[in-house]
Amino acid sequence: MRRPSIAKPTQTAVTGRFATLEQRLANALRLVSWFKSVPADWVSKVSSNGATGPAASTLQSKPCSDYRSLMMGWRKAMKWRQHMDDVMSVMLAVTASTVQQGDQLFLMVVGDPGGGKTRMCDGLLVSKHCHSLEYLTGFFSGIKGPNGEDYSLINRVNRKCMITPEGDIMMQNPNFLQIMSESRRIFDGTISASFKTQSEDKTYGGLRTPWIIAGTPAMLENDQANLGDRFLKVYLESPLQSERREILQRISRSALAAVQIQAEGQELVGGKLKEAYELTGGYVDWLRNNTNQLSEITVEEHYLEQCENLAEFAAFMRARPPREDDGVSTKEEPNRLGHQFVRLMCCLAFVLNKKAVDDDVMRRVRKVAMDTSRGIVLDITNILRMSQNQHASTKSLVIYTELPDAKVQKITRFLKRIGALRPSVEEGVKRGTKPLWGFTPLLKELVLATYDEIETNA
Repeated sequence: MRRPSIAKPTQTAVTGRFATLEQRLANALRLVSWFKSVPADWVSKVSSNGATGPAASTLQSKPCSDYRSLMMGWRKAMKWRQHMDDVMSVMLAVTASTVQQGDQLFLMVVGDPGGGKTRMCDGLLVSKHCHSLEYLTGFFSGIKGPNGEDYSLINRVNRKCMITPEGDIMMQNPNFLQIMSESRRIFDGTISASFKTQSEDKTYGGLRTPWIIAGTPAMLENDQANLGDRFLKVYLESPLQSERREILQRISRSALAAVQIQAEGQELVGGKLKEAYELTGGYVDWLRNNTNQLSEITVEEHYLEQCENLAEFAAFMRARPPREDDGVSTKEEPNRLGHQFVRLMCCLAFVLNKKAVDDDVMRRVRKVAMDTSRGIVLDITNILRMSQNQHASTKSLVIYTELPDAKVQKITRFLKRIGALRPSVEEGVKRGTKPLWGFTPLLKELVLATYDEIETNA
């Protein structure tokens, strides 16, 4: 069988490798002639403020230095509630704390899907002082650029507030435990990294990277309490049933207006929501540029004492039994929490344009402390607090918590070891005698002080 003949390329083929130099030049000139300038309206829609994130790619910060004006912008854009005001003020306080000395603020914003958490995050991300952090494999790369530039993420986020609008996605990351381990050292401001591609260890110091993670209650399944959790928590409460219809009405009208307008370039949001985003970015910029005002805020002694009480209370509430039955029972010291609550208190006063801490500022700090305390231990505490003589049997705790008897017994034994609960009748005194559980004097004092403040300022 004869081999098929293959036509040889000629030198006149304009795209072949046998083209002459003159032909290549002609081709290049023809390609250059196809280039056109970017339309002016495209350029005007691209942000140049250095911010990152979905909203930041099309929006620019709008000057804003007044908290009430910012809240008015959000009220025009959405059905705004006091719970949303509280949560937004706490998120802004975290961004304002970025470069201040001391323990950093790490915050989890928890709420039901569709509650508005992502929109708040997108508003913050309009600012150049915030960095979007979603699909994360780690903070360190060990790779350098041609000029020796370190490609590690930590270099890009230092002195910025990290924002994760969808925390549930991050929790499913196979590297989640490693990421959380790295974040605990980043929280402390200094971390060393060893890379197999480098002959020397790399030490990162002076890190200021507060972190806001927003997500649903499902992301709390990965409890880090036994490892020294750095995250405070704030819950975005669900609206009342009477409010849901009004929210739906505003959303339906907003959707109708949006679907009738064609998106141009990269712009995905418009109207009143766009205004709210831009005001939020501008307010974050103003906070970061005026942190000197934090030194002018006055704090009365009793507010510091309330922060100290909240720190001790929260340290008890978020303590958890060891995962193994023979593990060591420990409870975190309240020092870090105390530092964070005082820091949050001062930054909240700054965010709210106040010259001194007052009851409204403290109410928001108390909400964060109570939200940080949520869990089985707080549930048991509330059962005891509301029960007769502030005592309850193990059987009663099983009924009210709806947990298995063995788990409740494990928790009560653990709380006894850390000095939170004590039995009113010592086990073994009488055969068959079962103790009634009650607070130790220390926890009783903290519970009474905390709930007295809540009821007084309700």
